[in-house]
Amino acid sequence: MFSEALLCFGATSTSVFEPDSYDSNNELIVLQILIVSIFDVSHDVHQSNALAADSIGLKETHVYTVTMGYHSN
Repeated sequence: MFSEALLCFGATSTSVFEPDSYDSNNELIVLQILIVSIFDVSHDVHQSNALAADSIGLKETHVYTVTMGYHSN
């Protein structure tokens, strides 16, 4: 849901990763979800992130990191 909202607010691509984790009873739990998004270099990622979170009613503050990469063929 959040990854789709990011696409609506400027991301050109998003990928969702849910690493498998197991508790002491060997039951599957999800500790965190990783969303990788690509934005144009001139885009305001912080504003897009806030707008996307607000659009889906996300009230908690989530942790995210912005990393600048370079396009290669």
